[in-house]
Amino acid sequence: MRKAVSSYTAMFLLGPVHIYWYGLTISLAIVIGLLITWGNVKKHHEDFSVVIDILLWCIPLGIVFGRGLYVIFHWQIFSDRLLNIFLLSGGGLSIYGAFIGFLCGTVFYLYLTGRNFWYWMDIFLPGMIACLIVYQIGNFCMQNTIGTPLPVSYDNDHSIAEYIDFKQRPTGFEGYLYFRPVALYQAVVLGVIFLVSLLLTAVQLKYSRIQQGNIFLSCMVLIALCRFVFGFMYLSSNTSVILHSGQYFALILIACCLIIYWLRRRAFQREKTYHY
Repeated sequence: MRKAVSSYTAMFLLGPVHIYWYGLTISLAIVIGLLITWGNVKKHHEDFSVVIDILLWCIPLGIVFGRGLYVIFHWQIFSDRLLNIFLLSGGGLSIYGAFIGFLCGTVFYLYLTGRNFWYWMDIFLPGMIACLIVYQIGNFCMQNTIGTPLPVSYDNDHSIAEYIDFKQRPTGFEGYLYFRPVALYQAVVLGVIFLVSLLLTAVQLKYSRIQQGNIFLSCMVLIALCRFVFGFMYLSSNTSVILHSGQYFALILIACCLIIYWLRRRAFQREKTYHY
């Protein structure tokens, strides 16, 4: 079991309003993601108002799906206190659920307006990755994501490690000082994937040889693979399970992206053959 998480403690008060570290991190991630998306929209010579309209759908759906998936994953906490499901002040949103909500809102809006889903997902991708980078850096700074513990004598080693405050250490690991900085590792790898997405976007804009949607699908596979691999470094109180829920979600995402990629490529080749 985890102890109280400091990121859900108010950073400061603005009148009657509580400002939380976690909320500030999410807000910063959204702002940075929007700035990058704005630049990508301009490069594609599109109207940024489309992004704003999509956000009006995605933010509420992201909260609903994010909270819903969190409740499902932690049902033992809410089974006896159903009203707590609607209390968001104590935290509890799943990044995976928020992503599903974002996809649902985007699909719904683009379908209603007759726009190409894959074209716009390629545009959104760099901004989405930037959001994840800020989110992981925030988790590292707030000590929300704790990796596996390192030996107590690790203070004599100069390798990368994360010192975890005593109040943040999970029950049973109070004697450990240093843990693997898994959130920082993921932020670095996501940074590489972000650069790859920018490079592929530049190639697509200049040569138009990359099929619309393939940048999104390819990078989503890399992101999910990153999450799956580093998932083995996550500290878990349940040592009887081989994979945790986040790793299962990553595997499902990888499988879905690869299947969709294969089906789209097959359809494209069939259409090309038909025209010839």
